[in-house]
Amino acid sequence: MTGGAQPQAQIPFVVEVWAYVSRREGRPLADDQWSRIKFALNINRTPTIAPLTCRQQKNELWLSGNGLNQAVDIGSGMSKTDIDITANIATSSAPSSQAGSPQN
Repeated sequence: MTGGAQPQAQIPFVVEVWAYVSRREGRPLADDQWSRIKFALNINRTPTIAPLTCRQQKNELWLSGNGLNQAVDIGSGMSKTDIDITANIATSSAPSSQAGSPQN
């Protein structure tokens, strides 16, 4: 393990990602790249409250927000598509943020 302060921990997690892509054949192309791409991040199937953005630049999707700034290569031919991505990070170590709920 590298970085961080002691004590360091190994936290088990699973990342699940669902993506839906649809062609815009016969539909006008949106002028705004933000309206064509949707990205949702969940922790233990609960939506995060952190602001996240997803935008397309040529053959890449840029995911950013809450310390994330990552490009993902999506290949060519995606400029006329709608993209809807949902990611879930499942872990038994995530604290609950719901008011009134006990935290384990």
